[in-house]
Amino acid sequence: MTEPNATHTVDRNVDIARLAALHPQVFATWCKYEDIAVHFNELMMRWRLQAIGGLLTLVTLAGFVVGDAPSDEARYRAMLILSATLGMAWMGVALIDLCYYRKLLAGAVDAIIDLEVATTDLRLSQTIDARTKPAGRWLPLVFYLCSGLPLLGIALYATDQLQEPRPRAAAISNRGATVEPQR
Repeated sequence: MTEPNATHTVDRNVDIARLAALHPQVFATWCKYEDIAVHFNELMMRWRLQAIGGLLTLVTLAGFVVGDAPSDEARYRAMLILSATLGMAWMGVALIDLCYYRKLLAGAVDAIIDLEVATTDLRLSQTIDARTKPAGRWLPLVFYLCSGLPLLGIALYATDQLQEPRPRAAAISNRGATVEPQR
């Protein structure tokens, strides 16, 4: 649990030590609630950081798989399968974050705000909530769309390339070497 520190203030005019002296039980509860909210926030940040790191690792590996494809058709099929799979995994990560971790954090913040409203001397979480609420609604969605939309674009491009009829050329190019078609 975070210990009260007299050098920090909740508001410009409210001293933490004075609050702790006036309402020791309420202040201890408030500190515990703050610790829980910080814990959930750290969980979310760690989840997102690990998710983006995992996605980048898998995209890099997918690049090697696609690059080693023996033909354009195999390359586009691999692009489609890999980008669709990564897109579904990314959507799962987003849903866990947005529908579970964010709910945990929101519940912790709501409990802190209820406590702060009841005491009137504490306003830290109310102030933070008021300043971050507008961006907090859409910013996590932007985070997931920034990685999800390129995956969708790759899947659509690969699908388009697989549906286009390809004219048969006199020679088929395979990694720089020309191979005559079999007759």
